[in-house]
Order: sequence, then C-alpha cells, then structure tokens
Amino acid sequence: MIGKLTGTIEHILEDSIILNVNGVGYLTTVPAYILHQSKVGDAVSLFIETLIRPEMITLYGFKEFNEKTLFQKLMSVQGIGGKSAAAILSIMTPDQILESIISNDAAAFKRADGIGPKVATRILVELKDYAAKQDFVISSSSTLSSSSVNVDDALSTLVQLGYKRHEAHQAVQKVVGTMPDATTEILVPAALKLLARNIV
Repeated sequence: MIGKLTGTIEHILEDSIILNVNGVGYLTTVPAYILHQSKVGDAVSLFIETLIRPEMITLYGFKEFNEKTLFQKLMSVQGIGGKSAAAILSIMTPDQILESIISNDAAAFKRADGIGPKVATRILVELKDYAAKQDFVISSSSTLSSSSVNVDDALSTLVQLGYKRHEAHQAVQKVVGTMPDATTEILVPAALKLLARNIV
C-alpha cells in the first residue's frame, strides 16, 4: 500500500494532479488548496490514502499527515465518501474542522460540495467524541477582545494545568465576553471556575 509519494507535478487537472515519481505518473486527487498553490514542475511530497472500489482505484494526496487522518475519520461517517471528505478538506484546515465539530457548527460543513444538512449533522454527532480528545490550535477566526497577551498567557496556564486547548479557549472566551479588559490574573481563576462547573 502506498503511504507517501514524492515527485514532480506533471499536470494539474480539475480536482487532481499527475505526480511524476521516477518516471511513473500517479493520478492523485488533492484538496483544492493544493491545486491553487501548485504549478507544473513543482516538487511535492504527499501522504497518500488509497481507496479501492470495484470500478476503480483512487489515490488521495495530502501535504500534512493530520489531513490524511481526518480524511479517514470523515469517511467513517455515513454518507461521506472520498470526494465529499476531500471537499471538506478543501475549504477547512484540520484545526477548523475540529473546532467546527466542537462548537456544533453544522453550517461550516454545508459549505462543502456534496454535504447537505443531514450529513453535516452526522459529522457533528459521530465525530464529537473524537474531536473532543484532540488537542488543536483554535483558529484566528475565533474572536477574543481582551489583550492578546493576557489571553495567550491565560490559555497557556490552563493548558499547563491539564486542560485541552479548545476547552481552555471556550472558558476564556466566556470570561472575556463579560470582562473584555480582564487581565491574566482575572482570566485564569474565572475560567477555572467555569471549567470546574463544566460551563463551556
């Protein structure tokens, strides 16, 4: 089974590339961002997921290993195949996908081609436990109005105390919502109270 391919992009197609590896051209489906960032002649290394179907064998390529892992997880959801999973990874990073699941944001998934309301809801339900166990960086789209230094210090402190980063972020965000000018000394104990009471 192919785990990784390193070669030169020979052709760029609508949703895939032909990757020349030592003279052999591998037709590899990739997320849209790879297509947009690439040009013919670029040298690339891709982690490969191979899907074997009765009618064809399809290679999917990802620049990061965690993208491949999430691709596999997304395909475990009823109603999602390789094409739909790749479509999701074309519009969101792995961290954004996990954050959307944690925050119950079905609308984020419905932006992907082929993902309707029912499938989007299944993603939230079936991958909720998986997402909750992952440690990831909250995206910059999440707004916090307190000083970034205070927020970063508070998040760092809570993570050092053993909380997942997304749990810490949600708690700090709630505190900042009521005390936008809170210092680190105020943010940490207030967030700890919320975490202790599971109000996140």
